[in-house]
Amino acid sequence: MDQRSKIAVVLQAGFISDIVSDTPELFSDIDFIVIDYDCEGVEEEALTDIPQSDEETSKAIISIHKVEKAKINLNFMSPKNHEASEG
Repeated sequence: MDQRSKIAVVLQAGFISDIVSDTPELFSDIDFIVIDYDCEGVEEEALTDIPQSDEETSKAIISIHKVEKAKINLNFMSPKNHEASEG
């Protein structure tokens, strides 16, 4: 059995609903920031200016997630299954 910690990003309808882990205590001091530049039609007050490497800014929707305890079994993906899914 694989003893490495696992993190899963859970999507519903194309949006991140949760970030979960079998060992969330290892990630308690980490904020996962999601930056979505696909913001056409979003109201201006919901957007954030994100500094870019060229010193310009781009508008984006941001959300911040903490890792929560998984309520699903993350051991479904063994290294063997992962290798098969990449091939």
